[in-house]
Amino acid sequence: MSFVGNLNIFLDTDDNCVRNAAVKASSEVSVEKLFIGKTPEEVFELIPILFSLCPDSQSAAAKLALYEASGQDTKETLKDCVWQNYLEIINEGVRFFLLQLAPEAFRKRHIHRIVEIRAQVSELKKVDPRDSEKVKQEKRKLADLALPLLLADFGEDWEQDLLNGFTDETSEDIPSIFAALNSHRNLGWCRLPLLKKTPRVLLEDVKEKKLWMSKGHKFDIKHLTGAVARQRKDPLISYLLAQDGNTAYTRLCARFVELITTLMDDFPSEISASVLKLEDKCALSVIQNSRGVLFHFAKLEEKEGKTVIADYGILTPTELNVTDSHAFNDSLKDISGQSEDELKKLVYLVVSSYDPCVQINIEVNKNA
Repeated sequence: MSFVGNLNIFLDTDDNCVRNAAVKASSEVSVEKLFIGKTPEEVFELIPILFSLCPDSQSAAAKLALYEASGQDTKETLKDCVWQNYLEIINEGVRFFLLQLAPEAFRKRHIHRIVEIRAQVSELKKVDPRDSEKVKQEKRKLADLALPLLLADFGEDWEQDLLNGFTDETSEDIPSIFAALNSHRNLGWCRLPLLKKTPRVLLEDVKEKKLWMSKGHKFDIKHLTGAVARQRKDPLISYLLAQDGNTAYTRLCARFVELITTLMDDFPSEISASVLKLEDKCALSVIQNSRGVLFHFAKLEEKEGKTVIADYGILTPTELNVTDSHAFNDSLKDISGQSEDELKKLVYLVVSSYDPCVQINIEVNKNA
């Protein structure tokens, strides 16, 4: 897998219009090699250190794969992993919209409230998901903190506002994010079909086709994953997909809809994770995290009286949606701006609509 510190986007331009695009991870390290020979417990300690992106869903995927491979009952673990991943979708969504994309004036004005929101997510991580009353109580606190900020400056019907689009880019609230793309509603169109298979069906396909036996565990999934795939049945997203197509605006709206509805729900309405035994001491897990579909493959062996990792593989949403996707490069072509700064801003929004978590560096080669 690619251990990505950030993504470098290289643009060949002519008169501030993208003619060709390429993407490369700034650093590519086979993290899995660090796991070989280590016990599952040692791997659990390593993962939060190695992964700054989606650490909770990475840990959850590792636990599911390693527990299943070792023959443990994963029913209760699955419940805990779904809960942790559910909270991470909220945490990453809050960071994306309130910190990463929001206008600087907005962040300065509300930074204390944003810190409170992320602290409340941390409190929820300590709650047993089986304690329904405590979950409802703490989730209500979180929603009361987050929703007023996220929906500030929207009308009474925020979904209708997203459908109509915004024109005021000078707004210092969240609508300005969508206004920046409203006049470019066809920007970043992606030709990949949306992933419609559930996590369980995905794993069964991998097992049936023995894809997990391929070198590097690179499963051939030519579908776009993430919020837009998960929210495709939502009335707003369904309409945008039919009207505009799978564009950057549609994908950003899908992320926003998922965040708002997740904050309003008491618990995830769909199972976002699954695990499947492939053969003796060998298992594969999948989690639908904030960025998309995440796979962990684990094979164990007995060595010197200990159960250790014999083989390990990780396939991240960034690889599926961005670095290994030709459709991603195509979606950046023909983006144009009035200036290089505007061009970079638009490219940044398109890239973020695919992968909201990674840091992005954009390099422009003029008059290519």
